[in-house]
Amino acid sequence: MHNRQKLLLRITCFFWFITKIASYKTWIAEGRLYPVVPPFEFLEAVPNVFHTLLFGISLLLLTLLFIFPQKRIILISTLLVILCACSLDVLRWQPWEYQFIFFLIILIINRDNPKALYSAIVFVLASVYIYSGLHKLNGGFLHSVWESMILHRFLGMPGAAIRHFRLHYIGLALPVIEIAAGLGLVFLRRKFVPAVILISMHVFIIILLSGVGVNYNSIVLPWNFAMVLFLYFFYMKEPYNFAFPDVINKTNAIVFLMWGIMPALSFIGYWDRMLSSSLYSGNAKHLDICIKSTKDAEHLSPYFSNSDKRNNCNGARKLSLSHWSNTEIGVLPYPEEGYFKKLKAKYEKMYPGTQASFIMHTYPYSHKVELE
Repeated sequence: MHNRQKLLLRITCFFWFITKIASYKTWIAEGRLYPVVPPFEFLEAVPNVFHTLLFGISLLLLTLLFIFPQKRIILISTLLVILCACSLDVLRWQPWEYQFIFFLIILIINRDNPKALYSAIVFVLASVYIYSGLHKLNGGFLHSVWESMILHRFLGMPGAAIRHFRLHYIGLALPVIEIAAGLGLVFLRRKFVPAVILISMHVFIIILLSGVGVNYNSIVLPWNFAMVLFLYFFYMKEPYNFAFPDVINKTNAIVFLMWGIMPALSFIGYWDRMLSSSLYSGNAKHLDICIKSTKDAEHLSPYFSNSDKRNNCNGARKLSLSHWSNTEIGVLPYPEEGYFKKLKAKYEKMYPGTQASFIMHTYPYSHKVELE
């Protein structure tokens, strides 16, 4: 294994380890109030202790892989254990988890072909930025991220000033720049400029979410630090050329499919947005659980919302799934209707006396759907 491959693997392992520790409740099932929702019903029978065991083994393997990155058996074992752990709860299908898993896959299948390996890594990173920017080209991003999160909460601008200076549509410049920089990683021979732009973007996100600014979903901070290092070491310090034929060959076909083709299908509803770099796009689906009887749900009271400004619950106590997941578990819920339906079924088994209804909504929040 070449030194650059070892560096890539060590950066991945280090920040992956930190992310798993910071979100440890995502990986255990014992004592969680938030439901564990596997993708298949038969996996409900897996004992809670098995979740904890897989979590511990994954941490051990990431540590060993950081120390011995050249050991193929550790690399493959790490991938298999983490895939098993992810198969037990859809909440674990977070975007950084998906990306890091594919880094391991790329390192395994291209072990003896560094040129194809680096082209595949470039393709994945470029895909993150291109699809992330495309998903942000919508009113939800302008409303909830650009205006609310950045201009109002972070920069302290009042709504009147935002309207007076007509800043609303200026926010579209952010995804356009992100898309252009992602394309630059692939097509420009000199990748210094797009790398600097994207590093600056990650530094801003780190500041925004570190507590100085918004202090929301800070679990993404280690991922952003890792991306800064990937961009620096592989685009600025010692850049290398991207070769598209190395991505569409038989070896890397799965990389091209999962990072090039499938994310495009997310725009027409045939692939999950969470696996398509749509985080902070502003157009994710949300779920409110409206609880009519709180007698059997006193232990959930720390996660109740104090307000229901959109009147989704009509006077019932509102349990925002995003707030519950982010507060108790440390990650955002999986924003897909299929996941919401599985979670509804699991919730009703865990808390049968709450007489709950489940309201799904998305920007501009006027269209609400009650899950059956």
